[in-house]
Amino acid sequence: MAKSKSVGSSLLMALAYLAVGVLFIIKKGELLNIIMIVAGALFIFQGLVDILKHKENVTGIIKIIIGVAIIVFGLLLLSVALIVLGVLLIVNALTTFVASPKKLISLLSCALSLVLGVLLIVSKGVVTNWLFIVIGVIFIVNGIVMIFGEKK
Repeated sequence: MAKSKSVGSSLLMALAYLAVGVLFIIKKGELLNIIMIVAGALFIFQGLVDILKHKENVTGIIKIIIGVAIIVFGLLLLSVALIVLGVLLIVNALTTFVASPKKLISLLSCALSLVLGVLLIVSKGVVTNWLFIVIGVIFIVNGIVMIFGEKK
């Protein structure tokens, strides 16, 4: 039963990644504030799942702090928030890499998060249409990787 709930929460996270990816591609900058709030809420949700279900307090607290930072910075300064989001995605990818089993799916998910984080930092907050599309595609691929990773 606990495994099905864990799979359910992972499936929910994967679907959220897919939805955010589609929004990045379709709406580009129009809904970026909402996407920041959703992205922050996803990190907070992951952190709560880590703390409450998996008893991984340190990882959970880090993810909650990342989520709150994404929401706060996303609402205050969008260009700075994108750089901060990039840094936080890299930190989250490294934390996930250390905490998760070293399966190919986990490594691919971490690599995608790292690429997305680097893209956001390198863009220096200047997000053009092509970068929104690349970010959307990475989120979609990450969601697909998460879905197929849970089927094992």
